[in-house]
Amino acid sequence: MKNLKVLSTLVFVTLCAANVMAFDLATTAAVEVVEGITLAQTTQMDFGQVADHNGTLTVVTDAAVAMTDPNFISFDDTGYTPGIFTCTSIPGASVNCSFVDDDDVAGLNLSAWAVSVNGGADEANLLAITQTNADDTWNIGATLTVVALDAIVGVHVPGYTITVVLN
Repeated sequence: MKNLKVLSTLVFVTLCAANVMAFDLATTAAVEVVEGITLAQTTQMDFGQVADHNGTLTVVTDAAVAMTDPNFISFDDTGYTPGIFTCTSIPGASVNCSFVDDDDVAGLNLSAWAVSVNGGADEANLLAITQTNADDTWNIGATLTVVALDAIVGVHVPGYTITVVLN
């Protein structure tokens, strides 16, 4: 009888140990696939009419505030507007933004970019813009430098490239 008890105990321990050594558990993982980021222009940046003289002109991000013209080269300070874009991304995400003048119009150079989000103050750091809503409105301003020696009289559309990266 004693041998039978020992044998039964050994069989029970062996079966329990075998069950503890490995098992399968089917489970799930959560994921939401989202569109990372898009930027679409709704209004073209416009500096209005400027004289063919050396000087600079700054379009600010707030269309209600007059543009800055330290050299008095503007003929039409009512015809300007910042570039207006819709940025679509994940609310709360950090967005990295940079600009490059395409240098595609002789005598006209764009620089000193500014961005305001949803009518707020200009962003202090363009490399860490916080996305407020799924669709934010970005107003973009810049400084236009006119180099009279190279500028050609006429209507021009200087290009620029915006690079936006979801951090």
